[in-house]
Amino acid sequence: MVIPGMQDLAIISEEFQDGFYISTVKHKTPLKSSLGQCTPTEFDTLISLAIDAKNELHRSAHNIQYSDTLSAEIKKHTELFTSERSKLQEDMKLLLQKNENDRATLQSSYDQKLKALESKKAKLEAELSVSELSVSKMKEQFDSLKADSQSMLDISIEKIVGQKEEQYEREIQRIQQSHKHSCDALEKQARERVQQCDSQHKESIEKMRELYSEKEKELLRNYEKTFVSSSRGKQGEEEFETIVSRCVSWPPMINMSKTSHGTDRHCKIRNCHSLFEIKNYSDDVPSKEVVKFERDMEENQDCPLGVFISLNTNIVGKKSGNFITMTWSPKSQLLLYINSFYSHTPEDIITFIDICADLAWSIFKSANDAPEEVDTVIHLESRIGQAKIYVEKEIKRMTDLLRSVNHNKTFLIDTINKQSTEYAYNIQQSRQALKGILEIFLGKSEEENPPPSPETPPQVEEASQPPVKEKPVRKKSTGKTK
Repeated sequence: MVIPGMQDLAIISEEFQDGFYISTVKHKTPLKSSLGQCTPTEFDTLISLAIDAKNELHRSAHNIQYSDTLSAEIKKHTELFTSERSKLQEDMKLLLQKNENDRATLQSSYDQKLKALESKKAKLEAELSVSELSVSKMKEQFDSLKADSQSMLDISIEKIVGQKEEQYEREIQRIQQSHKHSCDALEKQARERVQQCDSQHKESIEKMRELYSEKEKELLRNYEKTFVSSSRGKQGEEEFETIVSRCVSWPPMINMSKTSHGTDRHCKIRNCHSLFEIKNYSDDVPSKEVVKFERDMEENQDCPLGVFISLNTNIVGKKSGNFITMTWSPKSQLLLYINSFYSHTPEDIITFIDICADLAWSIFKSANDAPEEVDTVIHLESRIGQAKIYVEKEIKRMTDLLRSVNHNKTFLIDTINKQSTEYAYNIQQSRQALKGILEIFLGKSEEENPPPSPETPPQVEEASQPPVKEKPVRKKSTGKTK
């Protein structure tokens, strides 16, 4: 809040929120680079020290003794600076003289080494001319030895080639006989193997057809559900009502969509009045919907339990590593937030909500039915706070258990699908390989029917979540419908 007539001061406004003062200050020097890492406590300490220093400076400014002391201090530092400068100038002269002496020494050393290298170069040139004469003589001797050795090598090669040809003819005859026996045995084994693989392949094909038929029927049932309602939000709410009616024996849920601050559905679970907000978004549910839900719960302070459900996606700000999170309202209402409802077993989640209804009713009743005595009220509030902590721990433990059960179920289904695919692939590869072997035995050329090349087994994509029976097939849309 800006105070009139205070525009020329540094402090513009100041508010108190959550135990801290939030002030708006006008200044010319940026503070974030120097004070960006300060905590509120450290910042308060700096402000206190600065204020004390400013007050002390104002008091000392009117004191003549401070002026005399300041002049003496300036004179002292001026004399110290003059002496330091003269010392540095003398050091600079000494360094320059030393560098000049070093340069002269290095120059004389370089001249001596250069003369020695020139004399060594002349000596090496003389030795090189002598070596060239020696090389020419050795080359003539090598040419004569090469001619003599070539003739002897040709004679030896002719003898060795004759002996090897005789050995090769005998070895070829032996290999042909062995190859004939091996071909007969392989042909017999291949025929037996092909018959066995054909029978196994037929059985596997029949099983795969049955599985595909079941999957096709299930997809058709889910696809038909997409046309039950033209409104995606209404469809999600109706689906949730169907799941609730199948899993638990709650009273019929009341449609509150046309009631102000009434969420989507209301249901009285035994003694606990419960409100349900159901979202069927294709993207994450924004935080503004969470704010609206919490505001609706404030308007309905007689409801101990509020459940916010996102059927397909996460809820912004309510994920934090768990698919179910919970909070307590100031009126001791239990608020549950369930992310990606369809990615887990619906029966388990509905049972979990049913358990939470009794807990919410007990805590809400204890918190709102307090006696009038002050001591008893304080004692009861302490006990309720302790009970809330235990309830939060148990709800978190149950959430972790639900997630573990869902993960294990998904892992087992993926393992079975992967093994089935690998078995079918190996049977197909064996069948093709044996067929190629038989074609070679029957006289077909490899160019016409090349053997099947090894392929990489098909990889089964591991689904991140198991298929949910109640989740219908929907077209993806960017819009958000309640």
